[in-house]
Amino acid sequence: MRPRCLVTLRALLEREKLSVVPGAYDALSAKLVERAGFDAAYLTSYGVTAVTLCKPDVGLITLSEMVRQAKYVCQAVKIPVIFDGEAGFGNAVNTIRMVKEVEKAGASGADIQDQRFPRIHSVGTGQSELVPLEEHVKKIKAALQARESEDFIIIGRTEASNLDEAIRRGKAYVEAGADMVFAHSRFFVSELQRIAQAVKAPMIVNYPLLNPEGNQLPRVSELTNPRFRIVLFPISALFAAIKVSIKTLNQIKADGTDSGCDMSTFEEFDEVVGAHEVRSWEEKYMCRKDEINAH
Repeated sequence: MRPRCLVTLRALLEREKLSVVPGAYDALSAKLVERAGFDAAYLTSYGVTAVTLCKPDVGLITLSEMVRQAKYVCQAVKIPVIFDGEAGFGNAVNTIRMVKEVEKAGASGADIQDQRFPRIHSVGTGQSELVPLEEHVKKIKAALQARESEDFIIIGRTEASNLDEAIRRGKAYVEAGADMVFAHSRFFVSELQRIAQAVKAPMIVNYPLLNPEGNQLPRVSELTNPRFRIVLFPISALFAAIKVSIKTLNQIKADGTDSGCDMSTFEEFDEVVGAHEVRSWEEKYMCRKDEINAH
């Protein structure tokens, strides 16, 4: 059974303070998020699809694969874990099962997207086809009915790229009972402010944001609206890990050595994975070879 979270996700929302939440894709990356001092982790289907299937995030990952990863992640950390619930992995009935399985795995909440499942992309745009508003409202209500604890947060996520449509859908999801709204498409900060003003509910903001000046991307400190409660950096750690791995492997291939590569030490690795605790269990509970032979 997973360790009890030190702070619930709902408690984070109620403190009316912005939490920066990086994405995780396995137990190790989630542990690194926790050790870096972040309030929560986001289990991203984009990342899980990449490390599990080595495929793009086009809806290939299954609920069973995501739940299995969620169990490992939630057992590894004591911070809240937000589950990327895709489109509920089907219809409203599938969404009920998803919520029950994810809550049982130890996650503290899930977002549910309003796109078609399986995904149908508009040719040449990369945009997912949205389900009718009424259909997703019922899916949100089904998710709320399925959860066992009100501490499990249901997040109404819209893939609408049009600002007015994102507002219309966000308001409807809040009226249906969603605890938070997540406008996933890339918007300017000013547009996110308009969504927050209209939906009147805690919001998740996705990074990177659009920048009207075309210079540096906005910093978290610029997200000052009190309804912005979470800002996600869902794939930053994954992309950084890929970049460093490529560089290291290329050096080994070219030079025949990993000397000078920017890598963790054995001591750092042992600290992250809790090797010292495991060794203490071995000393306390396992018999040495001479003890076995003596009997």
